[in-house]
Amino acid sequence: MTWEIKKALSYSTRDTIGVALGVIGIFSFVITVFAAWATHIIWTIQTLASDAGATVRQVILALIGLCIPPVGVIHGIVIWFS
Repeated sequence: MTWEIKKALSYSTRDTIGVALGVIGIFSFVITVFAAWATHIIWTIQTLASDAGATVRQVILALIGLCIPPVGVIHGIVIWFS
């Protein structure tokens, strides 16, 4: 192989690795967002179905998090770390 072909292949490999890492990063982010929202939904079901009942604040947070997913995602992440 000539030097130009080797150089072109080395750039191609680095680009491919960069794209692969980018795609993996995006998929990881999307999965994390869905998992956090699912955590919020599970919390909502558990809170509303508990025998102790739910406070007005919990019901409002549950409804807002279900209607506006970014709020539910943030609440799901807070649940993970608390």
